Amino acid sequence: GKEAKLAPARRYMFGWMSLSYLVEEGMRCLIRIEDVDSTLIALSDPAGFADPARQFNLEECKAERKKQVADLCEALDISQSQRPSDDHLVLRFANLHKGRLLLFRSILLLPAKETGLLVVVILHDAYRFAKHATEIDGKLREAVCDALNAMPLQRINHIFLSLAKQAKARGGASFVSAALICKCLQVILKKAHEVASRLASAPPNIPENNELAKTMGYWRQIYDFFFALLKGNLRSGFFTRCLREGDSKEAKKAEKKEEKKSDKRTPDTELVPARKRDLWELLAAMVSHGSSAQRDVLRPEMRDLLTVSKLSPLPVDELGVPMPPSRGYQYLCQVFETAPPPPPAHVRHDAGGMPPPPGAAIAGIGGGPVGLPPPGEGGINPAPAGAL
Repeated sequence: GKEAKLAPARRYMFGWMSLSYLVEEGMRCLIRIEDVDSTLIALSDPAGFADPARQFNLEECKAERKKQVADLCEALDISQSQRPSDDHLVLRFANLHKGRLLLFRSILLLPAKETGLLVVVILHDAYRFAKHATEIDGKLREAVCDALNAMPLQRINHIFLSLAKQAKARGGASFVSAALICKCLQVILKKAHEVASRLASAPPNIPENNELAKTMGYWRQIYDFFFALLKGNLRSGFFTRCLREGDSKEAKKAEKKEEKKSDKRTPDTELVPARKRDLWELLAAMVSHGSSAQRDVLRPEMRDLLTVSKLSPLPVDELGVPMPPSRGYQYLCQVFETAPPPPPAHVRHDAGGMPPPPGAAIAGIGGGPVGLPPPGEGGINPAPAGAL
């Protein structure tokens, strides 16, 4: 039969109300949910049984929580269509610090299905949320990634495709290097590894796995788009802001002036960049999914970047505190057979240690980035060489 048509995306339907009022209304819903949760905890019987009166009150509280969740979904305008519009109410909340706080707390309190709907809307225009760098924005970023990790691959593909379209329209590799986008893509790539491993170890001809394999095939098409987007743009787009570190103030001012002429960007629209270590982790995850042919295409560019000392993740932070090794960076050094540059002099001396012996930075690494097997093992090359 014909597929049922999805309901049209809902548009901003509260035009007569101010955004601040709507945020406050959402906050009131959150407070009521938290009050109900406190009551539910108080009514829970740790002994495993309860008297009839307490059980009745418990059921009433559960029904009340369900009602309050419905009210919050209505306040966020996520209760109807799964296809958000470009002027969705949630996207307008991105301009308000308290609006982003509301979204963060909502992700923590909503059930899984509603959380998924909310994250789909947030990432429908991730650019709006990738511009902010407060403590709440860091927490929102982590909450979005946690929600992504709990989603099935089918829904993740919807978000993956949306991010691909946004990357194409928003500057390609420079958009991907934003902290929010980088973190989300890491989760998506990790999820695909989990699914690929499950399919590789599953018995053949199981209908459920056959459907999952089709979903994985669709995921790979989107992955190939991202791979093409990064190819040739790592130095000029992906790592641009990292390479700027240490530039003179005059050079930075001149570059900002040139950006305004070409992109018409202003300081308040500059995306919050991902940490250098996270960029390497994302690249490692991308490479781990690649075929031999794709890796060969990247080889000259990666070997060049891996020898740039300014791009090497330091073994200590700005205060001289030792950091865990960047497994993604070490993994790429292995894959592309490139020795990393020695750490800068201030790191060797200020950290109170001696420079590592040649090859020590990559010795003893048994696998790739977190959750990834070594290259060529565990089904890490799902597409054969030349298949793309």
